[in-house]
Amino acid sequence: MKNFLKNAVLFALFGLMACGGNSNDTLGPGDSDEITAGTMGICNRTPQVRDAILTVLSDIDNCALVTKAHLSSITRLDLNGQGITDLRRADFDGLDNLQRIDIFFNERLSTLPEGVFSGLDNLQSLNIYANEMLSTLPEGVFSDLSNLQWLSLSGNEMLSDLPEDIFSGLSSLRALQLYNNNLSMLPEGIFSGLSKLKLLWLQGNPGTPFTLTIELERTDNMDNNAPGPANIVVKVAEGAPFDMTVSLSAQGGTLSANTATIVAGEIKSETVMVPPGEGNSVTISLGPAPALPQFLNHAGIQTAVGDSLVLFGQAANRQGN
Repeated sequence: MKNFLKNAVLFALFGLMACGGNSNDTLGPGDSDEITAGTMGICNRTPQVRDAILTVLSDIDNCALVTKAHLSSITRLDLNGQGITDLRRADFDGLDNLQRIDIFFNERLSTLPEGVFSGLDNLQSLNIYANEMLSTLPEGVFSDLSNLQWLSLSGNEMLSDLPEDIFSGLSSLRALQLYNNNLSMLPEGIFSGLSKLKLLWLQGNPGTPFTLTIELERTDNMDNNAPGPANIVVKVAEGAPFDMTVSLSAQGGTLSANTATIVAGEIKSETVMVPPGEGNSVTISLGPAPALPQFLNHAGIQTAVGDSLVLFGQAANRQGN
């Protein structure tokens, strides 16, 4: 009798929670325990996400009957042209084997909630394309996607600003598409950590072509005129989207290396040592800006080099006096 009452209550709950269920929906072994524990069901998710999940699970059409095993079986989710206006923080919870998400042509989607992609450790491809009202992205929204290889954020005409470190944590990313947005500048560190990046498209933005300028910096002393020896690096504020090598020359002195490389994903090169000049200042200059990688896999950017760096100026003057 107790089992009968328990089953009757469960089926009554299913009727209240059902999202288009029918009389053919059945429980599998152990499902009742999961339901009573509140560990299954997708009825409270954004309706378009809920329906997309049910579309993939062709053998079930009741949102209350979706189990963790069902969610773990899904590898791709299509949310294209669904009229989505908002997504919820827990919309993708349990989809731990998801490899691809497409979010195209949702004209009224204006932002994404923080943590919406948390837990998607197996996600490899994320396409957020041509959502006309998408204008902001929260900091760290992609930070958990360490296996992501492809990210498209293109054709979002209202997207005019990106948070610093927006792509931090994307250590496996190979392709980044940011074309045809409304970007006029790139934040510092935007390419930091992207050590495997092979394709970068930024064309079609107001700031195109974005200039990545390599600068010289003394690191052992904030005063460039302080006596030597000095340690210097070359740096690029946005981070290097590819290995950026530049030649170095020293007028009035010598260098421990004649080239410096900012490795892809880094902001600074390794240190170059400059011995003190013999009573003179030492002027460090950069050679030609590095060329973009071949095969047209980088578009919408250009490189440049900054000003020369004068070291030991006051020290030389003191010695002369």
